[in-house]
Amino acid sequence: MQNVYFEVFFKPVVDRDKKVRYRKLKVVKVRGKNGEELTLGRLLNFLTHQFDKISNHLSEEERLMVELPLDFLVSQTLIEGLPLEKLNFLLGNPITKPNEKKIFKIKQLLKEYQKAQLEVSFYYDTYLSYRYSFPPKDVSFVCIPSEREDLNFHRNCFFNVDTSETFEKLKEKGNYFCGKLFGDYGKVFEINALSYLQTTISRALEILEDEDTDISALEKVIKTDPQLAVSILKYANSPLIAPPSPIKDIKHAIIYLGLERLKEFLLMIMMNNLASVDPEFQEIALRLGAVGLLVEKKGKERKLPFSGCQLFLGGLVLESSKIFKKPVEEILNMLS
Repeated sequence: MQNVYFEVFFKPVVDRDKKVRYRKLKVVKVRGKNGEELTLGRLLNFLTHQFDKISNHLSEEERLMVELPLDFLVSQTLIEGLPLEKLNFLLGNPITKPNEKKIFKIKQLLKEYQKAQLEVSFYYDTYLSYRYSFPPKDVSFVCIPSEREDLNFHRNCFFNVDTSETFEKLKEKGNYFCGKLFGDYGKVFEINALSYLQTTISRALEILEDEDTDISALEKVIKTDPQLAVSILKYANSPLIAPPSPIKDIKHAIIYLGLERLKEFLLMIMMNNLASVDPEFQEIALRLGAVGLLVEKKGKERKLPFSGCQLFLGGLVLESSKIFKKPVEEILNMLS
């Protein structure tokens, strides 16, 4: 099995005072020795699962800049689960030319997202095509590519360039310009299958492992992940197991489902999340999970003086060192 992981890169976007305002995101999937950049829906899907880890590398005043086609704003399920107050969407040309009805829907969604504090930027050509639909006052800035020569803009809009060379060219031509400059991409960190196990679900499973499970603590952890909370409520209200009256809050769902059934459901969701980003991650996670559960079972049978969670993690660490061909100490550092 080839080692599969993701490399996360940031490109700083600074203002004229050289202060970093945004970190533009790039993610590369690495399989063996080959790398492929994630774009479009794959990038957005990755972000919804990994925003917490990525945002740890942003300062309080910085936002994460994500490049998306204009028509991807209708991906409500993915976008609404993100903390929009920490994002700037840099919008490019749509994949398919939207009709008036779709443009109207995008405008309405954009208003809702901006009420939730999302900042929006445009690439130059996209802005020229759709500027009458999206007023300049609602746009953070427009990114001007280096190859453009005909640069005439309305003074109400803030503008941006993609390189320092473009900045100098504009300055020489005397164009009105309020600049935020892009720097160079730099690798920030890697995300592997072990990292994917460190999620809201893993924190919830840890609480479930406690003999005296704290339902309130479990409810609080689940509520930090809106998508997970919705999934649990849908499951609790599904036709096969639904109660006589609908379940509307997480605590009620936890009590109704019971801890064992909830644990099984969370493990299933974790596997599905891995598969949605990359099938090979699911394969690795299934292998790790199988070994961890086997060690947990054998440890309990032999009455070893460890909790189920400790036994599971012990098996996971040993199997991980084989898969990733790294010493046990390094695997422990990755998990910590």
